[in-house]
Amino acid sequence: RVEQKYLKQWFIKTTNYAKSLLDGLADLPEWYGVKGMQANWIGDCTGCYFDFELKVNGRFVGEKLPAYCFTPEAIYGASHLTILPSHRLLHGNSHLKDFLQKYLVSDTDCLMPVTAVNLLNDQEIPVVISAKKEFDGYLDTVIGIPSASPDDAAVANKLGLEGLEVFHVLPDGSERLQNSGEFTGLDRQSATQAILERARRNAIGGHLTSCKIRDWLISRQRYWGTPIPIIHCQACGDVPVPYQDLPVLLPKVQAFVAKGVSPLTTVSEWFNCTCPKCKGPAQRETDTMDTFVDSAWYYYRYTDPHNTQEPFDKALADHWMPVDLYVGGKEHAVMHLYYARFISHFCNDQNMVKYREPFRKLLVHGLIKGQTFRLPSTGQYVKKEDVCFSGLDPVHATTSEKLQVTWEKMSKSKHNGLDPEEVAQQYGIDTARLYVLYAAPPEQDILWDVKTDAIAGVLRWQGRVWSLVTKLIDARLTGTVPCPDLLNKKEKAEAKKIWQSKNYAVSEVTTYMSEDFLLNAVISRLMGLTNILSVSAVPEIWGHKVRGQ
Repeated sequence: RVEQKYLKQWFIKTTNYAKSLLDGLADLPEWYGVKGMQANWIGDCTGCYFDFELKVNGRFVGEKLPAYCFTPEAIYGASHLTILPSHRLLHGNSHLKDFLQKYLVSDTDCLMPVTAVNLLNDQEIPVVISAKKEFDGYLDTVIGIPSASPDDAAVANKLGLEGLEVFHVLPDGSERLQNSGEFTGLDRQSATQAILERARRNAIGGHLTSCKIRDWLISRQRYWGTPIPIIHCQACGDVPVPYQDLPVLLPKVQAFVAKGVSPLTTVSEWFNCTCPKCKGPAQRETDTMDTFVDSAWYYYRYTDPHNTQEPFDKALADHWMPVDLYVGGKEHAVMHLYYARFISHFCNDQNMVKYREPFRKLLVHGLIKGQTFRLPSTGQYVKKEDVCFSGLDPVHATTSEKLQVTWEKMSKSKHNGLDPEEVAQQYGIDTARLYVLYAAPPEQDILWDVKTDAIAGVLRWQGRVWSLVTKLIDARLTGTVPCPDLLNKKEKAEAKKIWQSKNYAVSEVTTYMSEDFLLNAVISRLMGLTNILSVSAVPEIWGHKVRGQ
């Protein structure tokens, strides 16, 4: 049984790098379709988060709350802070949960006896629980600014809240800020830059990001994973493990007992430790990092795999990076490459590496898919041997139910996989390899059906190549020492044609291999050259054309 719980977990603040990662796509001209996929996933980075501190009955309660602002330049016009009914403050282990839920009314905008202080300008505004079930993207906390949003104005009017009018329209139609402290008089673009810069300088937000993305959740409640180097102390709070004590290594666990807690808590000599600050009793963090964290920076470790003092040496990383060509599946086009690029951008900001982008070129290959047969009534996948093909449409051999026929990623559970050994025995390993390369461009999927597609053409080509090589060997064994001057005028013209065709093929193949990655086109061009050689296979040319081989 799956149970959802509110947990305190660890995140990496990737949203701070959203704008950098979006803008960096412009420096990757050879990422082609993946650029659009990443740009769409990140979204427009026109807003930002600002940090607030909560007050209950006029007193700070030690709760910091980041809230998204769609128009950062209008922050001085905020009238309220809005949270969703699903917000963590109303659930889980929140110490405000019971207090806030008293005022919660379903499907109604509820004004709370709680205020939030904007750490940018010390403005104190009330907190509202929204009548909405969700906001745009992944947001759960937004800043209400009536002068910038009709929806915010409607909520403010309904609850009797007021916000300052912060935009002044000049006769020429341009806008300047008013009622905005030191930023009054600036145009909207200049004000945005100045306000964001101040927020970043004070570490209270101000990083342009999108409402479509969230910070990177990296913690997992399991034993196997990289330990998170944090020590929990009742007196000092969360304390990072000192640099000289890194890395934290996983201990040996004797028995894994399902108790709803991490197995690491059972290893007392590892779990219980001393606080690095106060030297008092403390405990280690027992969540471990998701494996995505490791796969997001392995390329840097490859440049210096045996270094025991630091992740990698800067000089070595600068020498080998960036990667010339990254080959990966479509499933990595967004998330994995996004996190890998984030790590590289961060390392560049920390002066750990010279280059900001880790991968110059991408070859995002497709999948080899197998045919699947599924029962519409149950959704169950059917083995091919249980399918009857005697009629117009495939039906289940037992129930005669018409089957849904699709092409999907090969999987045992879908009964559409292939045994590579059987394929190699039937067609030969070289034929199988050529077929995979020839059947489609690398970025497209291949629908594996050797009865109807290109494998016959691959077999014929192999036969022609074999025949040509045999003729060349025979010409060399039975002929005289090669002497191109013995060719007549017609034979020399034919030899020149072969030479030009060969040069053209070499040029095309080089472009396909090094720039376009069209491996299927490489084989197609070689097939064309083979046809020319077959037609021009005059024994005298083979015997006396030294470069014919």
